[in-house]
Amino acid sequence: MQYHYKFIIFHVFCFIYFGDVDAKRHQRQQSRNSKSELAKVVANDKIRKSEQNKSNIQPDQVTFHQTNTDSSLYIETHQLKKVIPQDIYSTDVTATKSRSIQIRVLLADTPSPAHWSILSESGFWLLDPRNQKRRISVDAASMTLLCHTGSIFINNRRLTRNEVVVKAKEGNVIFDGRTYQGSLYIVSHGEKTLLINCIDLEDYVACVLYSEAWPGWPQEMNKVLAIAIRSYGVAMMRQAADSKRIYHVKNNVAHQVYAGVHGNKLLHDAVLQTGGIIMTYKNKPIIAMYDACCGGIVTARMKGINFTQAPYLARKTSCTSCKTCKIFSWTAEFDKGELTTLLKRHIPKLSRIKSLYVSKKDPAGLVQQVSIKSGQGFVSISGKKMYGLPKIKSFCYTIENTPSKIIFKGRGYGHHVGLCQWGACQMVRDGTDYKRTLHFYYPGVTFMKIVR
Repeated sequence: MQYHYKFIIFHVFCFIYFGDVDAKRHQRQQSRNSKSELAKVVANDKIRKSEQNKSNIQPDQVTFHQTNTDSSLYIETHQLKKVIPQDIYSTDVTATKSRSIQIRVLLADTPSPAHWSILSESGFWLLDPRNQKRRISVDAASMTLLCHTGSIFINNRRLTRNEVVVKAKEGNVIFDGRTYQGSLYIVSHGEKTLLINCIDLEDYVACVLYSEAWPGWPQEMNKVLAIAIRSYGVAMMRQAADSKRIYHVKNNVAHQVYAGVHGNKLLHDAVLQTGGIIMTYKNKPIIAMYDACCGGIVTARMKGINFTQAPYLARKTSCTSCKTCKIFSWTAEFDKGELTTLLKRHIPKLSRIKSLYVSKKDPAGLVQQVSIKSGQGFVSISGKKMYGLPKIKSFCYTIENTPSKIIFKGRGYGHHVGLCQWGACQMVRDGTDYKRTLHFYYPGVTFMKIVR
């Protein structure tokens, strides 16, 4: 699927600069859940160390060897360059069987040398991604990886290839304090080494839902967000194939927040109840952007989005359902000296600020430019750079100047595009089902299902 370059740039900008109000809370919880498991693995590893010399990784240089093994251990390497075939979509969303496909999530993108540690109680299989009959057994609960100048070293032994798939013999793997399903694909790519989690799409949706949803939401709202998450993920898979990108999505707000496995049954049920369902426009999966609260903005009036390429984001009706949520409005106060220091990152020669005012808005009422009066005169800064400041929660605000402070008063929480999470939640509480809710925020879409 081809996208207009300007739209792609806007899309990337939105998810890089626009934070999500709930991601950090779940990331902290995920980190706490992983600590006990991590400690258990480390303890078991002490017992295994005496047997580690029995591992197949003994010589200074290791070559994959062929054994009989379960083909399910391997990453679906045919998807590395293959666009998802169009015929896997069906307009029958009641179909009982959905197709299992893998999504590749970038967990780390590190300049050489990269040094990582991976844990698994059951030990590991090292798999050759180019030949599924070749593997190496590692009978240890922990494994160190060093990737340097195009070479990969496993427990200080060099592999003969610059890529490898790592999978737990049983269960999941732990990386950087978080637990992940599926396998890890490590590859030397240019001057960097990429560590990619290859996971079933439905498992990925459940993990992202844990990071992006709020506790206490109605189950119908969890279904709304699950479909948006899945639609966005599939759209990124197609986009990655078009651009020949090795991974599909990043694990942070650049795309969608993904922090590994969790045990929330309610969220897993929401994914099962919507299994394989995505939103499409002209038979292509949509880039289903979403934020916490849109602030009542009419997105069709926004500038900077190519609505020709993404007409489903051009909502012409104001969202009024989010106005009762706690994050609908916000206030941010800055001492003038404090704000001067923050803005010097963008304007190094800026002297102490005297006043600020909004000098340009788009037809939707979103700030595009702010003018700054200092001891050196006037200078301008873009709305997106202002949004990157602490405490500035959206693009819709006014500015008040006092003798010592500058006060921002705004509406919304996020980038205002696509699904308004708290607005959708209120629509669901008012009796709207997930399909009608999604049709309101993504006008013109069709529901389809990924089928066998």
